[in-house]
Amino acid sequence: MTLAQMAAAVCGKVNQSETEDQVACKSFLTFRHDMIWADALWKDSLTEYRQTLSPDGYTPSSNWLPTKGVLLLPPVIGEVLAVRSDSRKLNVRRPEFYYRVDWDAFAKQGEACDYVLLPRCVWEFDTAQLAYAYSDAEGDAAANYYLDYLDADGVGITRVTNTLSSQEGAYTERIDQVLKSGTNGTVHFIYSDNSGNHPIFDLLTGETAAKQRERVRFLYIPTQAMTLRLLGKRVCPSFTNDLDQPAIRGSENCLMAYAQADMLERERQYGKAQIKIQNEATPLLTQLKGVEVVQQAHNQQIVPEDAGWGQRLW
Repeated sequence: MTLAQMAAAVCGKVNQSETEDQVACKSFLTFRHDMIWADALWKDSLTEYRQTLSPDGYTPSSNWLPTKGVLLLPPVIGEVLAVRSDSRKLNVRRPEFYYRVDWDAFAKQGEACDYVLLPRCVWEFDTAQLAYAYSDAEGDAAANYYLDYLDADGVGITRVTNTLSSQEGAYTERIDQVLKSGTNGTVHFIYSDNSGNHPIFDLLTGETAAKQRERVRFLYIPTQAMTLRLLGKRVCPSFTNDLDQPAIRGSENCLMAYAQADMLERERQYGKAQIKIQNEATPLLTQLKGVEVVQQAHNQQIVPEDAGWGQRLW
């Protein structure tokens, strides 16, 4: 079912069929869709990413930083679940582990055996670069954009406000956030060096914030090319267009039950809404999770038991 079909069904049940009711119901369905997506590691939410990491060939537009041993993942990956190289599984560690055990691990080079998950950012460079934004529409010349960047001390974060025509940005190793209001054209974020200007990423007309990326820090820093395989959870797909379908297969009934409860709350029918959640929406969500578990591949094992008489059945 599409978003529009689900909203029509829910509005029909609660007898709220005005245009504003349809809009409210669609917003509830979108909210519940995002909530259910974040609630579990659904099969439909998993994705695999592959990349070859080389110790050379870096440019500031590369998402692999060989000197730092940091990989910037595509924005579609919202959470890292597992990483392995072409020869071994890599273990995830917390940074404080190395502060207690082996501080030198941050600088050691060799075959990567562990990795650390760093806070998200919009972009990072191996060495500091001059970065700024501009719009391809003349009407945006006076529009502002806001840039959060890492200070030279490697700790502090500074926000600057610049216009899209100023060619002023920041000289930094990391960009944590880029914000703008609606623009007439696409905003291009670039870095500038002696050879000219080079693109990094774009912000479309309706986008107000640059997408942040997960960062993976490898220990040790790889000295030879290796193929990386990463399992991650995708960022929740959009569920706002009338023709969109839920990203989780079989979740329609659960979504509509939650949305119906939300519509009842909207009419201040809190008791009916609570009953709807307790008796229908929550059991449907539990059932949906159960289906996911049952459909997983299981390894069956025969466990020997004592058959009496001092013998065993194998």
